[in-house]
Amino acid sequence: MRGKFRVAAGVLLAVFLICGAAAADIVYTTADFSTYTGELRVIGNDSAVSQSIASVTSDTAVFAFRDGAGKRRIAVVERDYTVGDTVTVCDPADEMTRLFQEKWTGAKNIYSIAASGGMLYAACYAGMGAEGAKVVQVSLSDCKPTGKEYAYPVVDGYYPHATKVLTIGGSVYVLFNREKGNYPNYEYAESKLVKLTADLEYVEAYDVGKNAEDMVSANDGNGIVVAYMGGPQAAGTVGGLDLVHTKEDIAGDRVESLSEGRDWAQMIKGLCYVNTQCLYFIGQRYETAGSLAPVSTLYRWTGTTDAPNPIKEVSDISSSTGYSYQVAFDAKNDKIVTLAGDRILVFNRDDTLKEEFTGVELNGAAYSLTLTDSASGGREDSDDGGSGCNAGLTAFLAVLVLPLALRRKSR
Repeated sequence: MRGKFRVAAGVLLAVFLICGAAAADIVYTTADFSTYTGELRVIGNDSAVSQSIASVTSDTAVFAFRDGAGKRRIAVVERDYTVGDTVTVCDPADEMTRLFQEKWTGAKNIYSIAASGGMLYAACYAGMGAEGAKVVQVSLSDCKPTGKEYAYPVVDGYYPHATKVLTIGGSVYVLFNREKGNYPNYEYAESKLVKLTADLEYVEAYDVGKNAEDMVSANDGNGIVVAYMGGPQAAGTVGGLDLVHTKEDIAGDRVESLSEGRDWAQMIKGLCYVNTQCLYFIGQRYETAGSLAPVSTLYRWTGTTDAPNPIKEVSDISSSTGYSYQVAFDAKNDKIVTLAGDRILVFNRDDTLKEEFTGVELNGAAYSLTLTDSASGGREDSDDGGSGCNAGLTAFLAVLVLPLALRRKSR
């Protein structure tokens, strides 16, 4: 979808002056694919009332990252599958001042953004059954692509799609799922987690679960937890979690399963760690063959039990947004913020539901979200810029690995 904000910058600023841009406000987009329109909106932490910022195209996503100085930025990405996405970078600490707005030619359907060393990295999903999936390097000084990029090749007819990018210790990690065939009968090969240099030169790759969409850094950057759906989004598909050991001198297999042998019976997506050594994720299932609406459940797992703890189940979600799933940790207010299907839910840390925003309160079906100030934001955060996603994870994995004796994956 093409286009830029259809409001003047002064209007954009005025709305945020009204909202106050309080710590950990929720910034989100809505989507109406029947009219190809949407809105960029904000829910104030104090008022819990949604207010409009700007009109956008229906396929618009928001991401958070930290620049080279550690300052948090919000990227608003209006997707364009023909030329390249239009990206607007804003400063949430300065009433959402617009810093840059550029069209990134060749960067189509951006699914994830991460920052490191004065550079921004964008994972481009491209389209189903089409080439163009890659990770693109962008300079934070002018918000323009540097010309450096990496694309995973098409192998045996399986088209790759970049779904997530992380920056850890000067390296760039990109997650590619791989599919072939036609809807709804896609066939998936094992996903690839590719390690690259800061200049996007290939280092190595790991095989992880099929149809992987999300990952988080773990164990002080020495591991990555990958969430995968296991195949097509359909009844009977079972996914899980993989732990990839990225430390080069580790003995044994580099990929372990956190879920093999545990009957979770879920397609896993939407990951987030919090600073008390808990993993939150969304499990999705279809009750019957041919069902158009999944049942999604938010889980909390400490690694001390075989089964994760279900927090909230949401059924019969509208398919109008194509099923968006994200989990973010609001560290300032100690809350879990979840986008499930077409609604936004906010949970207290004791697992009680604090707020639920449906289409009425959101003025449309929610499509993408991030937080204006947060320690951990699931897919919308980079891991290099002080995101806090790694806090306490060494202890978490010690609890996870020792008592439960993780099973090695058979590849």
